[in-house]
Amino acid sequence: YAEVGCPGWGMYKEAKKSKKNIYFITNKNKNFWDCGYRKSKINKMENCLLLSKNKFNFNLIDIKNIKDDFFSYIGFYNYIDHLEKPNLFFNKIFNKTNSIGIIVKLLKNSKTDIQHCTTWTRKSIIFLCKKFNYKLINKNFKLSNTGYNFFLLRRDA
Repeated sequence: YAEVGCPGWGMYKEAKKSKKNIYFITNKNKNFWDCGYRKSKINKMENCLLLSKNKFNFNLIDIKNIKDDFFSYIGFYNYIDHLEKPNLFFNKIFNKTNSIGIIVKLLKNSKTDIQHCTTWTRKSIIFLCKKFNYKLINKNFKLSNTGYNFFLLRRDA
């Protein structure tokens, strides 16, 4: 099990509970604010990636060091909209797994925050699946009333 993006949105708690080997994939990306430092409850500056790593005991692995088909599942959580050149990332990662989960905010217009380089629609997720020989499982799942959606992709056999 692996994730890239924001560890606060992932399923580390469930993966740890079921005793999975869990990883956080690192990838240089100047537009993702990367779990920077924030003030904790005791007014101490803490890095949320390190806090999550300590809490869930996951391994950090650089995207360049992952072998093909290494993971059974990779989650892209609130990440792909931060990529300036998403195809570079997708070319590196889509052959590392057979299943991908994507959490992304779907936008109906062009209004987006400055750190977001791309916007995604259901149609663009379907295009992504076709390009990399994946299929979209069922349909998108709305995450409550957050404005975020979850997509499950599986590699075509």
